[in-house]
Amino acid sequence: MTLLASCLMRAHLVYRQCYRFYTNSAARTIDVHSTPQEPIKSKVEQPFRTSIDDPVLHSEKDVGLFYKVNPEDLKKLSPFGKALPLQFREECEAFNETSVMIRQPSLDIIKLIK
Repeated sequence: MTLLASCLMRAHLVYRQCYRFYTNSAARTIDVHSTPQEPIKSKVEQPFRTSIDDPVLHSEKDVGLFYKVNPEDLKKLSPFGKALPLQFREECEAFNETSVMIRQPSLDIIKLIK
């Protein structure tokens, strides 16, 4: 028996097993009102982001966390959007936000400026 024939036979057996499972299973309904509803939290704690909006206030505990850059600040830095590398701009467009990881050298520079 060739490899192709054995693969086709296995695929046919798997198809038959799936077909039997779905044809024998009865339709199930779930009563949505019987389950207890929990209130939706407005803001979920995200372990990879910092909650501090002002980069001057970042501290040692924020190292390694992501900071969401304010769109107005980004437009001041690059009015036409060409100052950032192309790959970074594409990632920002894909995620629909501009985030930067807080690193120790940036904290050192902020301390020197203060």
